[in-house]
Amino acid sequence: MIVLLAVLSMRLLEETVREMEHVSQFHKRDDMRLQAYSALETALGVLEEWRMVEGQLFAPSQGWGNPLSYAEIQSPEAGMKWEVSIEDETGKIPFGTIKEKDLIALFALMVTEEDGLFNERDGEPYYDCLMDWQDADDDERDDGAEEDYYEGLEPPYFPPREKNSLKSFEEFRYIKGFYHDEDDPEGSGLFFDELGNETSRFRHFRSMISLGHHSYPVNVNTAPDYLLRFLCGDDDRAYEELLDKLSGRDTTSGETFFRNAGDRQLSSLRANRSIELGSECKIFRIHVTVRKGPANFRLHALLGRGRSPAGGTTATTPRSPRVPNTRTSKTKSGSPLDKNFAKLQYPFHIIALRENENLVD
Repeated sequence: MIVLLAVLSMRLLEETVREMEHVSQFHKRDDMRLQAYSALETALGVLEEWRMVEGQLFAPSQGWGNPLSYAEIQSPEAGMKWEVSIEDETGKIPFGTIKEKDLIALFALMVTEEDGLFNERDGEPYYDCLMDWQDADDDERDDGAEEDYYEGLEPPYFPPREKNSLKSFEEFRYIKGFYHDEDDPEGSGLFFDELGNETSRFRHFRSMISLGHHSYPVNVNTAPDYLLRFLCGDDDRAYEELLDKLSGRDTTSGETFFRNAGDRQLSSLRANRSIELGSECKIFRIHVTVRKGPANFRLHALLGRGRSPAGGTTATTPRSPRVPNTRTSKTKSGSPLDKNFAKLQYPFHIIALRENENLVD
């Protein structure tokens, strides 16, 4: 009996310890959540301070790229670590404004990486497939695919057939030409290989395209290298000069960013592409990570400068990667939260906010 009671007592003690650890995780998570939002407010405070001093925000090299270091602030709780990174969303091309010839040229440039011979016609099949995926008619383009094509796949599915319907980059997994097709390996797999993994071309595309988050001119100061190469076209000299300026190798100007979108050095870019160029940061993608021991909390925020067009915040609910033939709900402005933020004259408006998951477009 003594042995039996000892075994039962040890088992009960083990279950009690597990329950206490489980409960403590939720308490620690709430504590880290508070710290994450404090770190986010610190980053926003740094951005606003630089805007008030400089008048405009051009690039992280101004001094706000590492907000915690600039603010000289650390987590108030011992053993807890903060990490904050800021990206400029306006350093990307707004997908809804890109012209047909530029999108075809971009796809052709991505195809060129394989054979080295640039031909803009190589981008037309991918453009046709993308447009057929979105348009509402049944007229199949020369190299496109309409509903009957997708209906014949295994398993079958249907395109959304809505203009500017792309809500997630993951949607390209369903569009002809962008996923790997065993029946047409040469004319498919632009974004995903035979194992379903992302290709380098897809990663480049994600780094330079913004899906519905802004319609501002592209900020050349924060544009990724692949986008700069695309903007320069065949002008290798312009590309090298841009890299020298933005990387700091060119010390003649004294600054590693452009203050004026009308700068002479940017004039050649406008001749190559019909993409509107700018020099200001308008939309910020902020990633916050709080760690304490083995536990961590991640906060992803997408915020715009100033108040939203509706007069308040435009907070959106978290979205999952879009599945074909589904619709996403839209949030309405004018809520009490919007009005309160308007009264406070908060310098930023919320576009998207997510906790403990990737901020998927």
